[in-house]
Amino acid sequence: MDIVIGVSCPVTSLNSVVKRLRILKSLDIRWVELGFTRGIPSSILNDLKIIINRIGIENSIHAPYFINLCSEKLDVRERSLEIIKKCLDIANMFNSHYVVIHAAYYMSYGPTLCYRLVLQNLKIVADYIEKNGYTCKIAIETMGKDSQFGTLDEVLRLCKDIGIRYVVPCIDWAHIYIRNRGIINYEDILMKILENLKDLKNLHTHFTCVQDLEDEHMPLEIDKPSFKNLIICLKKFKNTFNRVNIICESPMLEKDALKMLKILKNLE
Repeated sequence: MDIVIGVSCPVTSLNSVVKRLRILKSLDIRWVELGFTRGIPSSILNDLKIIINRIGIENSIHAPYFINLCSEKLDVRERSLEIIKKCLDIANMFNSHYVVIHAAYYMSYGPTLCYRLVLQNLKIVADYIEKNGYTCKIAIETMGKDSQFGTLDEVLRLCKDIGIRYVVPCIDWAHIYIRNRGIINYEDILMKILENLKDLKNLHTHFTCVQDLEDEHMPLEIDKPSFKNLIICLKKFKNTFNRVNIICESPMLEKDALKMLKILKNLE
């Protein structure tokens, strides 16, 4: 199994992204997740494409936070679909592997109807991927708040219903830890993924620590949840997955990514 440590990189300006990409390359960090979470800066996309191709670092994209495929307003749902399609277009430009999305809030619909709406809309996205011949996949992130669509069971069911050719899970370990009120069993989670998605060989994940079960990213030293225990558990699954990406979302991005690499090396 290849465990790849990556870093989240907010896309605010071309200069800031270029600077971070060069730092990551120099540190031998192999993956960057480009964050369009506050919006898509269309004016810099062509230049950013050139830089990414020149530096040669594997990447994924995080779509804007304001997607909501379960909004009570039809125009919001339609706009959310268009944003996802736009991110897929960009992913194709950048040779990205994944577009990570926060799919929805339950709103007044509740989990059952919300699931149907998300499924309906993501089938449209899957058709868009197929029609354009894109290789990038939508990665549905597991979410930490009870008001958000994105329990582990919901995400895995969605991937099964649409197919992992188009939709895969993005396992956010901290979000699962928060949603389970400070409890996480890495082995149970990995087993559940394998039971539901037998053909999934590459797993995309996010990691940060949290404090007091708040969804605020904290440094690795907080150790809640434990990164070392995650790596120990992943080693047990070395003959199951080909690759596991772990995107560092700590507020100390490069520093904690290097700590992750050190822990990974020490456990080899």
